[in-house]
Amino acid sequence: MERNLFQEIKVGIFVVFFVALIGLSAFILGGSSDMFEPTYKLHTWYRDVKGLKVGAIVRVAGVDVGEVTKVEFENRSSSEVPVADEDRERTAIHVELTIQKQYQERIRLGSAATISTVGLLGDMYIALSSGDIKNAPLDEGATIKSAEAIDFLDYADKATGIVESAGN
Repeated sequence: MERNLFQEIKVGIFVVFFVALIGLSAFILGGSSDMFEPTYKLHTWYRDVKGLKVGAIVRVAGVDVGEVTKVEFENRSSSEVPVADEDRERTAIHVELTIQKQYQERIRLGSAATISTVGLLGDMYIALSSGDIKNAPLDEGATIKSAEAIDFLDYADKATGIVESAGN
């Protein structure tokens, strides 16, 4: 009886260890090995996020520095959203970015967040400009200015309209 219990405990420990090893491997192979790095949050607002999803990559100069952790309609009135008056009309959707702390020095006052795509019809990501080196880095919870992305499909639709109207 004792031998049976001891054998069951050994098998149980082996199974738990094996499951933990598989989980860790999935995180490392999935690119989440930086999940234990210290992070901080930045916020931005857009009128249209063009299909941006939670989990999308955030890049500075082509380097992955974080991810999008929230994409939600803003519940506050536009007068309460912390952006410049000229940007009030484009503040319908709040986007929260989680950035690795080691890159904080590269994201400064004057930086801008632009929604971009990998290729013409690829995945969406946020591209952050570095801002002026003379400015201070953005702190935890700061708002980064949003910049409207060039939408190739919008331009294609406009070009089609122009060609059709020219043909009439």
